[in-house]
Amino acid sequence: MPKNPATPRRPATASGPASAPGKTLRAFAAIPLVLATAFSAPQNEIPPVGMALTVSTAGLSYPTLASAAPLPASVARSPGSPSGGSPVVVPEGPASRETGPAGRHQELRKQVWAWIDALARQEAFRRWTAAEIRLDPLGPGTHGWLATLTDPDAGEPVGYLVVYAEEGPEGGYRLGEYGLGSSPLFAEPVALRSLRENGLLPPSGEYAMTRVYRHPLAAAWKVRVGGHLHWLDAKTGEELPLDDQAWTRAALPAQIPSPAPGERVSGILLGEPFDPYARLPWIMGEAPLPADPPQTILERLREGLPVRFVSEPFGDPVLYALPVVGYVAWTGGRIDLALDQFGLRFVPLDLMRELGKFYK
Repeated sequence: MPKNPATPRRPATASGPASAPGKTLRAFAAIPLVLATAFSAPQNEIPPVGMALTVSTAGLSYPTLASAAPLPASVARSPGSPSGGSPVVVPEGPASRETGPAGRHQELRKQVWAWIDALARQEAFRRWTAAEIRLDPLGPGTHGWLATLTDPDAGEPVGYLVVYAEEGPEGGYRLGEYGLGSSPLFAEPVALRSLRENGLLPPSGEYAMTRVYRHPLAAAWKVRVGGHLHWLDAKTGEELPLDDQAWTRAALPAQIPSPAPGERVSGILLGEPFDPYARLPWIMGEAPLPADPPQTILERLREGLPVRFVSEPFGDPVLYALPVVGYVAWTGGRIDLALDQFGLRFVPLDLMRELGKFYK
């Protein structure tokens, strides 16, 4: 599958709403330059195209999920800290480093590999089959984890999954968004490149970054450099014109049902990326596309017609206009739409209906 370019995104200025001519494009190439230094803190518990064939998993084996020493939700660097920041992925076994009750960690690993197993049978996800996985807390208040997948041979990321701990006595885990490509969610090299290119790092090199996440379009690094606070998009690294008040305006969406145990991918379609700003239907007063039920959206994708997704998760300061280039359908009925943004992001259609509107 060809590598997708970075998707344009134009945030408005912090002083008022965006206007089409005044929006500027600032895309940062996802080229790792230097890894952040992280101080690991003990984690006391795990927070809470065409149709594809369904193939039985009988007789197939997949690598066990490595027990990485997870990062805390915050990472930092100071001149006296050691170099390098990614936790080492170690083999599973008696010497592996666990976090939280062992039984719950086993269940998390088992569920993550079940989703990987289902997706890796599709050609687009084939590199997930032998991937190493790092688990990091997603951020304050989420009861979730970020699973970053790395190709051990190439030594580069190949995707990610967002996993939530289910509430209630039965427990379990729920799949949020997931993605493909070498720039996964919360990639520290992407954030550091942005800080450097924008001249935000002081000569001392000291900084502190915290992951904050409410939903796929409210996902950011909260970066403190000296006495200044900056917000960076968790996917592209682009600086966002936010503050704490703007962040609290982002909605907390309803929980979207996860693919149930044993569900498989029933269909996948991936098309070509396009520039969503080639037309501005949301500004020209065109009516949004109906998305409930989803047939209109899916038919346009099958016919190769453009679908734009537009969202203002914080109100006026930031507008996202992203190309929808395909979907993944699950046997239980869930549909995840593919957004092209520094690689593919697969977000549940039901969630996207809450967060924005679709246009031709």
